[in-house]
Amino acid sequence: MDFLAENNVCGQTLLRLVARGNSIIAELKRLAAVIPPVFKLKSRSEQQIYGEVLVDFAFFQNPETFTKKIENSESLSSCDNGIRERHLSVLCRVYAVFESIHRYAAHLNTFLSELSDGSFLHTSTDMVFADHDGKQLMCESLYLYGVMLLLLDRLYPGPTRERLIVAYHRHAGMADRPAAGDTNVDDVCQLLRSTGPKTAAKRPQGYPEDYFKRIELPSGFRDQVVGHLRTDDIYNQVSVYPSPEHRAAAFSNQAAMLYVCLYFTPQVLHSQTHKMREIVDRFFPDNWVVSYYMGSTVNLIEAWEPYKAAKQALNNTLEASNVRQVAASQAIKLKTLTQQSMQLESQGALTEAKVLGSSGSLFRLLRECNVTLRWLVLHCAALDEAGGASNKRCRAARDVVVAEVHYTPDAVFALLLHTAGLELKVTQIYKKILQEKSSRWQEQQDIAHARLLELAEVFGSEASSRPLARVRPNARLHQWFTDTAMQVTSIDIEEDHQATARKIVQMMNALNQVKEYHDLSSCGGAVQAVEEAVAALQALVRLANAEDSDMVILATVADLSYAWTLVDQYTSVMQKSIKQDAGEVVRLRAVFLKLSSGLELPLLRITQARSQDVMSVSSFYSRQLVAYIRRVLQIIPETMFSLLGSIVELQTNHLNDLPTRLDKDKIKDFAQLPQRYKLCSLCHSVGVLAEGVRQMGLTLVGVLELQPRQLLEDGVRRELVHRVATIIDKNIRFTAKKGSGSSELMERLSEVARLLRGFRSSFEYIQDYINLYALKIWHEELTRIIAANVQQECSQLLPGLASSENEDSCAVPIPFFPDTDGHSTFVGRLAAEMLRLTDPKTSTYAMVRGAWYDNTRQHNQLVDASLLLAKMEEAITIAGLAGLDKLLACTTVTTLRELLRLLESACSIEPALMELLPVIAAQLTPNTAIIGDPEKQYSAWLSYTARLCSPAIVDCLQRIGQLQLLRLHAAHRLDAACSFQANYLHQALQALNISLLNDVREHDDASPAAGERQHPDPSPDNPLTTQLTALLEWTGLSNPLHRIYVTPSQDLVRILPHVLLFIIISLLPKLQYLPKLGSLVCVKASDGLDGSCVCVGVVTVLKQLPVASSTACLSLLAQYIASHTAHASKNSSSSEVAAVHQDAITATTMLQQLAQLLPLSPQQLHALLPGGLATTHRA
Repeated sequence: MDFLAENNVCGQTLLRLVARGNSIIAELKRLAAVIPPVFKLKSRSEQQIYGEVLVDFAFFQNPETFTKKIENSESLSSCDNGIRERHLSVLCRVYAVFESIHRYAAHLNTFLSELSDGSFLHTSTDMVFADHDGKQLMCESLYLYGVMLLLLDRLYPGPTRERLIVAYHRHAGMADRPAAGDTNVDDVCQLLRSTGPKTAAKRPQGYPEDYFKRIELPSGFRDQVVGHLRTDDIYNQVSVYPSPEHRAAAFSNQAAMLYVCLYFTPQVLHSQTHKMREIVDRFFPDNWVVSYYMGSTVNLIEAWEPYKAAKQALNNTLEASNVRQVAASQAIKLKTLTQQSMQLESQGALTEAKVLGSSGSLFRLLRECNVTLRWLVLHCAALDEAGGASNKRCRAARDVVVAEVHYTPDAVFALLLHTAGLELKVTQIYKKILQEKSSRWQEQQDIAHARLLELAEVFGSEASSRPLARVRPNARLHQWFTDTAMQVTSIDIEEDHQATARKIVQMMNALNQVKEYHDLSSCGGAVQAVEEAVAALQALVRLANAEDSDMVILATVADLSYAWTLVDQYTSVMQKSIKQDAGEVVRLRAVFLKLSSGLELPLLRITQARSQDVMSVSSFYSRQLVAYIRRVLQIIPETMFSLLGSIVELQTNHLNDLPTRLDKDKIKDFAQLPQRYKLCSLCHSVGVLAEGVRQMGLTLVGVLELQPRQLLEDGVRRELVHRVATIIDKNIRFTAKKGSGSSELMERLSEVARLLRGFRSSFEYIQDYINLYALKIWHEELTRIIAANVQQECSQLLPGLASSENEDSCAVPIPFFPDTDGHSTFVGRLAAEMLRLTDPKTSTYAMVRGAWYDNTRQHNQLVDASLLLAKMEEAITIAGLAGLDKLLACTTVTTLRELLRLLESACSIEPALMELLPVIAAQLTPNTAIIGDPEKQYSAWLSYTARLCSPAIVDCLQRIGQLQLLRLHAAHRLDAACSFQANYLHQALQALNISLLNDVREHDDASPAAGERQHPDPSPDNPLTTQLTALLEWTGLSNPLHRIYVTPSQDLVRILPHVLLFIIISLLPKLQYLPKLGSLVCVKASDGLDGSCVCVGVVTVLKQLPVASSTACLSLLAQYIASHTAHASKNSSSSEVAAVHQDAITATTMLQQLAQLLPLSPQQLHALLPGGLATTHRA
């Protein structure tokens, strides 16, 4: 029974295990790219911030102490919570793959135990090794486990993976953990604990053999695997590489497996000299750099340095004379093979007849090219990539190779390019031949049969009746041609091709003999018929020799998986050739297809096992290759945009705008022929570059399809994003000079607007040359840039904030620049500059004027909000305004949380406040009552609640008001822009918003108990509500003051109206109404107060409370005004009471502003503050 048959339990179990091993390796590589950088703790700042939160396995020695330390520190708790919110999903995936490695080893041990115990009927370990497929899978099972361990230690350094495991153990809840299996965290920690510090010059003693021993595998199994790898040709590669000179290349994959598996039997490396000599003589007679899995390479000079037997055996290969001889031989082959492959690859040199007629020599050339290419790529690679950069012997050996080969990347890449092109043409021809083999066979068979029957007719008895035929009848030849024709029709294409070929060759020889010995020269028609019959039979022989096995051999020989990562050293060569000739992209397509052949190696067993991981693994490697192809071809958009820079320069600074009417005598002046010729030349160059990509044609890379148009568009988008982001980031940077006004900000925004306007116009100008919708791409990518930068800032403020869709992608990533002044993006710097200019401590906002003024006596204008936001819209468009509004909203949330935290902290520090405030509330009830001796009473209450009116709390309240004022202006600007640019959309959204609000009110007002119909509740989770909210924010139809940002605790809800009352009362003596600005300003500039910000801040806090709480707060303030007014009217002669009366006037102004902002109707305001009283205070 076939070992891989579906009903073979043993074979299927082992096959699934090996398939899972390849899947685990792919997942290891995939996750290595998304490990959060903070877990590596590379920088000093990261160590200071996260060093006490992200710890290694020392945590398990005393977890309670560690956890308590974090809980007792507010900063550590915040940092710890941020890590959990941001990285928990990645931690779960990483731990799952870590656990999979341990489970793989455990399942391998279980399989081997069951195999030795006879659990699989009629199957034993020796029988599995005796089977061809079984031997391969047994060797691969051990090899893949070793590869997992090596890649794990390289991609996830010991301290990093320990921190990842500890973080997962601390943060993952039961819902996040995988279902209970056969592993636990102790087993995983035992296997994956750090292997010790490794430097470039030294590795820990006993590494990696001690690392490989952490899970013990049966020694007999390990020895058998190494033995078979050492002596057998387990993949039958000798038939693919028949030449003795190619033995090392034939066994290259087996040599890589042996290199890994030898670490499971370190005694061979250390002391078994005879075995190591045999291994080196067979596998490494002329090579010492090994690619052991998908481009992961190792230099044996360094890897086997600690092992006596291995080092001694390898010395024969590394003798200077041998290295020079091998390198010199490769140099000769490089030159010769490049010329030969180039000649065959040239246009028209390779035909179907040549491929079929000289397939043997063609395949020999391809073998020679690939063997030479493999040696050169591995041994000429930079040691940083191939391994051994810190080893003196490695550097010496490479220096000898480079000198003898006269190595240049251009020369090696030329061989790669011509080899790949030749392979592609041969493959295409062979595929076509194999697809049409049956029809071609039938066609040539019919031709040969027809010609033989014609010849039979020529020599038949009727020949004498045709005197012009000049051929005498010959019954024997007539019969022979007839019989031969019947034999030709009897040849079957499905028969053994060797026997078929011999039979056809015999017929061809017989026909040639007939032509030679029966003097047919007198009859030209007969000679031609014989030649045509021979040619048809020759075509049948060639078709018979063309088999599917030839394609398998070609695919095996053309494997380039060893250069999966090393090919990157030829990227600059590829880009240089593209820059010189855009048509070179067509030839590079062959290289990309050759690289994609490497995907078959990790997918073979997964496909055989029919695993569900096949799409995941193939997609991962395909995306890696596609990303590399994009990186290579990115030189085309880069070159295009460098030309675009010249176009921008011409259009902006040299070409004059043509007027609508022009005098005839001025035509020459406006023609500017030299400049326009240069513009045409630049545009033509752009078009040629774009055409180069389109000529590449549709290309299938693994399971992904590359379309030239999409490839060009993604490249253009990527370069556009990079350049636009660079322009914005470079110009939106501020010196933050003390006392500087908004002039610098306006200058920066004007410069950004000017640069982007010129860039956009030129980008639109070339859209016809590159056949892309430039304006659409411009708006989409500018929006993505702003959205990604806003998200970057918001995620720092609110770690749990969900990211928007399409903010980033692998094909078109958003660049981020170094952090400056605590802000990682230009949006953060812009918001910080606006907050600096409108700081309540140094400025005052005038609501009636919509501008900020300084706190000096002159009250000079600092910022005109309408002008600033108009300039901002011009520079960063509507998307920038909407993004800035979102960032300000996130900052508002953070500040509100800080305010609530400060209040809760004050109450926790002074617990008596929570008991005192209800007592004060009772004394103030009802709110319409007049408080006797208010000055004394309110002063006493203020002294009791002084902690709740601290400067920090007042600053938070002002900061909230400042943020909300900026948001109000941003919303106004967005609303104006939408009503002007998209009036129909504006009106439709307004109508829909009103309709939805009416539905909410009807739902809330309906009384099911009274029999009224209950309207459906448009909940916030409704998709309509979510989408409408986003559109309302973009169009400025959402009022920031009416938004709910946080949910205070019930304890705070009960006391907040009174807390806000005492905060307002504590600030009244420091504020005064200034008619010139129509706002409350600070009495002393040193007080640093802005009455408008305080009012807006109070309103924002009130909106987070129930409506009754808002009304209660205003009623309490009205009670304060009424009480002081009543008391002042009784004691008008007292100067102190007159001062208190001034506070009442200020409080009245503040109450009116609060009522306007909430907003309250005139009737509601009159109920709180009678009109006569308000008039008295205004007077």
